[in-house]
Amino acid sequence: MRMHGLVHFIHGKESGTSGGKIAALATVARSRQWNVASLNYSHTMHPTVRLEQLLRACADVRTALLVVGSSMGGWFAAEAAGRLDACGVFLLAPADFIPTYPTQDPHVPAGRTEIVHSWDDEVIRTRTRSGSRVCASAPGTWCAATIASQPAFSCCASYSTPFYCAGRAG
Repeated sequence: MRMHGLVHFIHGKESGTSGGKIAALATVARSRQWNVASLNYSHTMHPTVRLEQLLRACADVRTALLVVGSSMGGWFAAEAAGRLDACGVFLLAPADFIPTYPTQDPHVPAGRTEIVHSWDDEVIRTRTRSGSRVCASAPGTWCAATIASQPAFSCCASYSTPFYCAGRAG
């Protein structure tokens, strides 16, 4: 069976490669013929070091690349997506607007980014570029990263926390 490309999962600040979100999403990705990778970034808390590790790990990818990040990993996915020419970005409660990160508002590729966030997240607050709370911005509710019109993930219903889809970036 032909694989679609590579999904690179980026864990959050204090989690790891065997976390529940990565495990659940990797199962879905594999079932839809995507290869899966996830590096352990927990050896450092320094955002620049983690970003450089991600960029090196994905530099030689010669297939479709989808980056998926949660919390701090969401910031890395957003920050790296343009540099890596990712075909898609899926962000779960991305940690943007963090004053100690090199950029607080990373640029994400227009039309190729999905953002999912919990209304009640106490660690990473939901914000828009203007600082107000986010609400659904895409027509309808669409909570799947889409690559070439094929859903790569359809995971929101598997979590007990109330999620909303912030819509496509760009």
